[in-house]
Amino acid sequence: MKKINWFLIVCLLLLLACAKKVAKPKITISDYSTQAITSKGLVEKLMNEPDYKKMHEIASAIESSRAVSCVSVSEECNVLGKILNKIVSSTHDGLPKESDSVEIYKMINQLDQELKIGQEKLGIQWAEYIQSQAPTAAK
Repeated sequence: MKKINWFLIVCLLLLLACAKKVAKPKITISDYSTQAITSKGLVEKLMNEPDYKKMHEIASAIESSRAVSCVSVSEECNVLGKILNKIVSSTHDGLPKESDSVEIYKMINQLDQELKIGQEKLGIQWAEYIQSQAPTAAK
């Protein structure tokens, strides 16, 4: 009888170990979309600012205060930080040089790509999470 109980306990532990546990994603799809729109709008607004002093002050304030919250799903938060850093460094003494502007716009394109990747990853994460929450009979 003891052997059967141990066998059942071991089988139960193996079964529980095999069950896929999926963590809830860090952010909702709606909040991520808002974050993406805010990030892109902020960068566009900064790049369209004709007064380099304002551009520098705003970018510097946002960078240092972390005024824009960013939950990273891909590399979008790192890219946004690099963009802000480049704007701050390139507007210290005037409008960004052409080479700096080209580099910033390349990073903006990279930000767009990372936001798309993040959106896709987040959709997959939520689908897996929702599926893992379904009753086992429905699976």
